[in-house]
Amino acid sequence: MTPPAPPQPFRGWVAVGRTEDLPLSGAWLKAPLTPAGVVVVRQPDGALLAFHAICTHRGTAFLKAEEGLDPRFTCPYHNFQFELDGRACASVADLAPVRLGIAHGFVFVTLDDAAPPLEEALGTPPPWLERAGLGHLRRARRVAYDVAAGWNLVLENFQESLHFASVHPALEALTPSADAETWMPDDGGPWLGGVMPIVPHAETVSLSRQRQGRPWIAADEDRRVVLDAMRFPNLLTSLQPDYLLTFVLFPQGEGRTRVIASTYVHADASAESLPDVLDFWTRVYEEDRVVCEQQQLGVSSRRMPAQYTEVEEGAEAVARMVTASTTAKKHCGIFGRPYADLSSLIDTAAFPAIHREITRGLATVETSYTGGTLKWMGVTAPWVEEDGYRDAMHVIRAMSQAEVAELAALADDDAAPVDPTDPAVAFGDETEHPFSKAQMRFLEQRHGVYFPWKVCYHLLENDRWEDKHSGEGKGFSDEAREVFPETVAYIESLPFVEIGRVVVFGLLANDHAPAHRDSEPGKALALAQSISFEPSRLTTSGEPRHKRFYLRAPDGSNEVIVDSPVYWFNDMDWHGVHADPYFRYSVRVDGVFEPGFLDRIRRETARRR
Repeated sequence: MTPPAPPQPFRGWVAVGRTEDLPLSGAWLKAPLTPAGVVVVRQPDGALLAFHAICTHRGTAFLKAEEGLDPRFTCPYHNFQFELDGRACASVADLAPVRLGIAHGFVFVTLDDAAPPLEEALGTPPPWLERAGLGHLRRARRVAYDVAAGWNLVLENFQESLHFASVHPALEALTPSADAETWMPDDGGPWLGGVMPIVPHAETVSLSRQRQGRPWIAADEDRRVVLDAMRFPNLLTSLQPDYLLTFVLFPQGEGRTRVIASTYVHADASAESLPDVLDFWTRVYEEDRVVCEQQQLGVSSRRMPAQYTEVEEGAEAVARMVTASTTAKKHCGIFGRPYADLSSLIDTAAFPAIHREITRGLATVETSYTGGTLKWMGVTAPWVEEDGYRDAMHVIRAMSQAEVAELAALADDDAAPVDPTDPAVAFGDETEHPFSKAQMRFLEQRHGVYFPWKVCYHLLENDRWEDKHSGEGKGFSDEAREVFPETVAYIESLPFVEIGRVVVFGLLANDHAPAHRDSEPGKALALAQSISFEPSRLTTSGEPRHKRFYLRAPDGSNEVIVDSPVYWFNDMDWHGVHADPYFRYSVRVDGVFEPGFLDRIRRETARRR
């Protein structure tokens, strides 16, 4: 039984509360990281453990409340019970554990088994959390409420004080926004903060502006300021001189966020002194909720880039964090889509004739293998590395001298002598030392090397990978024009100002193309421009046998099968071809688009959203 995956980017360590939320054995709280939730519970020995709140009998969610105190957990469906340590009381499996860690009294969990330990992932907290007396706190209040706004907007709202004057006049009077400063750690980690001096005539931020006997919890040097700190993606903290505010955020779908707001005071603070703080912040919470929801209405009505003023560097930094975390989980895509379907922009009427020409022509020309060095090039997806398919360069590096000599002897007659074991030498497609067909067959048949595309034909040759978009000094070969005249004419009609490479990529029956990408998101300077087309999709004779060409997001999720006879995909996304029991092919044209065509793609893609 596999619990549902959390919303992105909540796969790393996320906050769920503080240790003070669980003061007694059997005290538990539920974090809405999944639809059923993750339960964190205090053990009789004082330890904290976390579990998926799902009965292991038939998968029933067994918690409705958000916190409670119980000697054991009971599933409401069949009354199966589980001890606080997750052990089943009957003949069903124990509860599924969730990794838990504690830092500065904050409780974190992660659903990612591959996540590094919390001490490695925590980042550098602001120094005032280390200085504060957070070991003697008790919780004064915990409230949970929904905000009809995206989690990112709630984060940004917390990280700037420019809105104080218009939204929070009571806060502006005590912590003037003009005096606020942003704190950012040197390591560029997941923490951000802000420092706001308190006006001279006030001791703290409350209705009375005085502590009313509440003991200090901030260090001596921090008692004249409010110190806010955010740990991305979901923990917000505000250290006041005499109390601590925390806000834990959980996305609940598009444009909705669950906020759990808690107030902690020194254990010796009197109950009579608490309304002075709690009533003040009740009003502030409502003011923030209203303004965040107004912003959500606006940003969901019209797409537009946010504009940040000079004093909103904290909010802008949050936006960068959100972008960095979410773009790693989505397709890089084309204008917000996994790929651009070009079938409404490019004439495909000639595809049946082109299909007949290509499938006849490939039977008469000399084709080559390609794709046998993808792993050595470092462009394959992580899950491909251990798939058992052998890579040509890995094999070559492990060869004996005798086998190296055999391989070298199979080079083309005009090839310059080269030592295949030289670590500075690159072999393979579009390098200075391409394999001969004989060498590829030797690697395949002697050493089991896998070449995905065994029917590869260049209509327009490209010698070096980095030149595949430049048409300088290049042209279609005489053979290509003679054997594939309709195909060449069609390609020359495409909206390119220059063409740098044209290749037919064919896979034999039951072969697959492993997931790989041509460039890494964040490192490529521009989106590579190309058009791929599959004439077989529009054949008028027999059943179409086309590729199941797929795209996956950079984290390997969100697989999309391309369903178009002609398309442009972002080769910064993982892409490959699933195996099928028949030959299939596509033609890829790399180059530079006409500017007007790029605008047409943008408009058409926006229309299809």
